[in-house]
Amino acid sequence: MALSKTQSAAMWILSVLLAAAFVFGGVVKLIGTEDMVNAFNQFGYPGWFRILIGLIELVGGIALLVPKFAIDAASFLIVIMVGAILTVFFAGESIIPPLVTMLLLGSVAALRGDE
Repeated sequence: MALSKTQSAAMWILSVLLAAAFVFGGVVKLIGTEDMVNAFNQFGYPGWFRILIGLIELVGGIALLVPKFAIDAASFLIVIMVGAILTVFFAGESIIPPLVTMLLLGSVAALRGDE
């Protein structure tokens, strides 16, 4: 079923916002800002894991904007968000931000599937 113009616009707006967030987050992880290094250390993750997650977020964020790869990108990023939810849950922090992000990624994947 084809998307309406409103659904298509909403999907693109959501895709661009999520892409920007993941590209920014990926770059921050790859650069290794002090806050990001400290966060990964606090959660008990090694430095190479921060780089891996940063690369996945950067590539996934860009791929969200390429229709051919958008569903796969959203799916990979959902897996990353499941890891983020588990990480913050076991650290006693709020799961709301990664949970909302995961649900938005699911919405993008669903809308892309209806294109």
